[in-house]
Amino acid sequence: MSPREEARERPLAVAAGEAAGAAVRRGASRIGRTAQPIVRALKVGRHRAESSLAIRSRTRYCEEVLRDERLESRQIDSSEFHECEFASSVLTGSEFRACRFVECTFRQCDLSLVGLPHTTFSACRFEDSKLVGINWTEASWPETRLWVPVGFARCVVSHSTFMGLNLAGVRFSDCVAQDVDFRDSDLSRADFGGTDLSKSLFVNTDLTEADLSSARNYRIDPRENTIVNAKFSLPEAISLLDGLGVELTGWEP
Repeated sequence: MSPREEARERPLAVAAGEAAGAAVRRGASRIGRTAQPIVRALKVGRHRAESSLAIRSRTRYCEEVLRDERLESRQIDSSEFHECEFASSVLTGSEFRACRFVECTFRQCDLSLVGLPHTTFSACRFEDSKLVGINWTEASWPETRLWVPVGFARCVVSHSTFMGLNLAGVRFSDCVAQDVDFRDSDLSRADFGGTDLSKSLFVNTDLTEADLSSARNYRIDPRENTIVNAKFSLPEAISLLDGLGVELTGWEP
């Protein structure tokens, strides 16, 4: 082909190439528009899977939100929960055997009569929940620790036992803790702010520097417990004189 003919053919080739490129781009655009609903469907499906996550044995959960779970009278073995949130869930009568809870939060849950054999807690918090009739001594509690294993806010923990446990620094804030067994436990630096302690047992309990200044209905015998630097306030503090044969006069509520 002569140079003059080649020059005439070049614009035609360029035009053909541009047309082919435009066709490819239009096809890719149609494919993209078709794929968008598929991608959205995948995202929705993944979200639903997370929201309906079921609790199973021998499973590790990290930063999950477990909401509206109903796990009544079930047994969960050797599962781990790290920085998880349990919300509005019913776990009554279930047993968590050899499980681990690390920095978990329970909000508006019912864990009454839950079994905790060989289960460990680390920096966990219970809020606005019901935890009636739990034997916390079944769980595993480290002799040395860097943080408080559990804390309770606006919870019902009645008819439970913490007998002999090291709960130094624990917080029971605005709780109902009636008929709870605290015998032989370490509650030094504990905070019972606003908590009802009716019929709860304190015998050989270490309450050093504990704050009971806004607690109520407690019966603590200073002869049977350590209350060095503990905080109490009137009129509830009058109960400390029960059994001492002391008559308090000159004070009116």
